[in-house]
Amino acid sequence: WAELFALQDRYGFVIASDECYSEIYFSGNKPIGGLQAAQQLRRSNKGIVMFTSLSKRSNVPGLRSGFVAGDAGLLKAFLLYRTYHGSAMSIPVQRASIAAWNDEAHVIENRRLYQEKFDKVLPILQTVFDVRLPDASFYIWLKVPDGDDLAFAKTLWQQAAIQVLPGRFLARDTEHGNPGAGYVRIALVADVETCVKAAQTIAALYRS
Repeated sequence: WAELFALQDRYGFVIASDECYSEIYFSGNKPIGGLQAAQQLRRSNKGIVMFTSLSKRSNVPGLRSGFVAGDAGLLKAFLLYRTYHGSAMSIPVQRASIAAWNDEAHVIENRRLYQEKFDKVLPILQTVFDVRLPDASFYIWLKVPDGDDLAFAKTLWQQAAIQVLPGRFLARDTEHGNPGAGYVRIALVADVETCVKAAQTIAALYRS
């Protein structure tokens, strides 16, 4: 954050921090947010906004419930934009959102379940692939043996009905290559049993 702030001071850009995954972490290593970092480094919120939502912390992406906080000047302009381009949530969705934002017990359980999935899935995949526990989030970045992430994803879908995302789709081709190429992103969003079964299927498919 200190390095990012130094660059902001030098070039004058706005920091829009996507913190939707901030409550999915392991071993008590809670990440620090942009506004928290600014406060600890005795900076103002000028030029900084953070976004978050219920989608990851509560596993309810369909609610489209979140908030933005930070620089009052930027938020004033954002509010005007939101007024003309946003849409209001229905009353039932608002009530569900209130319940989710006010409860931390399910968030703690959510983190526990993700930890369990990683604990059970990684050892299975590591018998065949180069893969490790991420610092946070609920994704596994699996290195594809032959480097063709698109073909790997197609094979899993065609032969096992397992969906993964080719890493190249999450970046762009540049003169230095595509940083996502050669990897697939696996989302551990299903229940524990389903994730374990999928890992076993993937390993068996490439072990043979």
